[in-house]
Amino acid sequence: MVRLAKKEDLKTVNKIRKEVYDLHAKARPDIFNPNWAEKSQMEYLTTYLSDENLLLYVCERDGKILGYAMVEKREKPESTYSKARRWCEIGDLGVTAKIRGKGVGTEIFEFLKKELKKQGFPKIQLNVWEFNKAAINFYEKNGFEVSTRKMDYDL
Repeated sequence: MVRLAKKEDLKTVNKIRKEVYDLHAKARPDIFNPNWAEKSQMEYLTTYLSDENLLLYVCERDGKILGYAMVEKREKPESTYSKARRWCEIGDLGVTAKIRGKGVGTEIFEFLKKELKKQGFPKIQLNVWEFNKAAINFYEKNGFEVSTRKMDYDL
């Protein structure tokens, strides 16, 4: 079952977030600090409970939180450069390591598609690191398509 997170869920969500973060810190030590700042990360998560533009969902099975999604509602007015648009951005989606590949991520994403459409959002976007092949495969399997590409050049 996927639902909005409650304050009592945050410690478990943060543990799963650390698992995901550790993957990033290992793959890109040039960018990610290897030290997980538990307290500041908990403070950051708390903002998702009080800001109406931030949504934190959890996937719970048998009373255990197994995954989460952090979503931001976005809106951009029309400008001389672009049309007005509304979308939701998945900032983070994670599943605890011991059950990855068991459908939790898909359950979360299926819920998000229905829920965000019901809220009137026409599009979901996200960023994914190129090294994270498992995440890229997951998102592509679930219908995401590449729309932009960020590239680096080391000097």
